[in-house]
Amino acid sequence: MRKILLISHGLLAQGMQQTLSFFLGETLPVRAISAYLEDQRLQDQIDQAMAWVQPEDELLIFSDLNEGSVNQQMLPYLSRPQTYLIAGMNLPLLLKATSFPQQERLDEQRIHEWLRQGQQGMVYVNEVFRQIQMSEEDE
Repeated sequence: MRKILLISHGLLAQGMQQTLSFFLGETLPVRAISAYLEDQRLQDQIDQAMAWVQPEDELLIFSDLNEGSVNQQMLPYLSRPQTYLIAGMNLPLLLKATSFPQQERLDEQRIHEWLRQGQQGMVYVNEVFRQIQMSEEDE
């Protein structure tokens, strides 16, 4: 089974998990770690989340910042087979990852495709709006 772990400074991971549930339902194999909000040590939160992952599971870990401390805490888990760490999560990227069929195996090509799609999901709307207005004026 593929499992997804979201980890962030503050409540971003929890908010992303709730939004994914809104769009895709409550039965997603997704856990969230919101770091540095409680008295619980981050490593204890990670250990608890990793206990949920079975040795045969694929694990996708999404963090908020590439050079952030929570991302750095996840680096040791890259030695685990079938584990993928992606920094800079956004909603389009997570929607692609969570809706990917469980029966299909992940590979790096697929992850790079998701990253491109996640980047394309970020749009400077003012510019798009101006282009639409200009094209309407030309007609």
